[in-house]
Amino acid sequence: MKLGYFTMPLHPVGKDWRQTLAEDREAVLLADRLGYEEAFIGEHVTDLAETITSCLIFIATLARDTQRIHLGSGTVNLANRHPAATAAEIAMVDTLLEGRFILGSAAPRTIVDPAFALSPTGEHVIQIGQRETVSINPAPQDLRGVADAIIGVEAWRNRAISIDYRSGLVTYQKEGLHSGAMDIFRYPAEPMIQVSVNGRDVAAIVDTTSPDTLVLPRATHGRGTANVRIGRTDFGTIDVQYANVTRARVCNRLLSRYLVTIDYGRRLVGLWRDPRIPLEPQT
Repeated sequence: MKLGYFTMPLHPVGKDWRQTLAEDREAVLLADRLGYEEAFIGEHVTDLAETITSCLIFIATLARDTQRIHLGSGTVNLANRHPAATAAEIAMVDTLLEGRFILGSAAPRTIVDPAFALSPTGEHVIQIGQRETVSINPAPQDLRGVADAIIGVEAWRNRAISIDYRSGLVTYQKEGLHSGAMDIFRYPAEPMIQVSVNGRDVAAIVDTTSPDTLVLPRATHGRGTANVRIGRTDFGTIDVQYANVTRARVCNRLLSRYLVTIDYGRRLVGLWRDPRIPLEPQT
């Protein structure tokens, strides 16, 4: 099994910028020494808690100090950049890393390594299980042996994905979400649910990358407690994080109490409370 590392990263608002950048560099250097295969670095221009404003510049500082780890942009926000300048910077970073760079652009399109028998027509089919296939039109990119492809959201656009934390399974559902005993939430753009925080409904992004409970917007970074309810499940008073983020985020310590289904076709999130998994201990 190959190990990878992703960091947004999050820091207390007001912490010395030089220190946060130094800590983020040390984390990647440690991952390289430990034999991690890849590390993806986030980029946020306006979030005071996430202090890497250019992942390309940050990655460039690691070029001479890392030995084998592949470094990826997570992501280069193309809407904020001039295409020619971005292409030149990406080419330079790739040269500095001698082929250890992986470009992530947040585009929904699937990327396939050219060594993986690309079709001359540009049309490909992903086989999921024994019976299901999905047509895609991927872009070629040399992934340097890290993977044959990176599947974009286009493959799931009209389908549903379920995450079973207890079994450690991710399943694909052609027919979409089955509501059953689930709490259902409709979202407008990115997957979101309604969370009751101290009696007030808050729209929260479904963040399956964070190990925290709940991240709530506040000007000053810190931790605290809040009474949290999601659908029919009352978590009571639990530990939460406060950060200078634009939207609340519900994270894995709460999501893992559910079977989570995201229906990209109908823009629905379904949560089924798994009774075999105990609720988060109250504070």
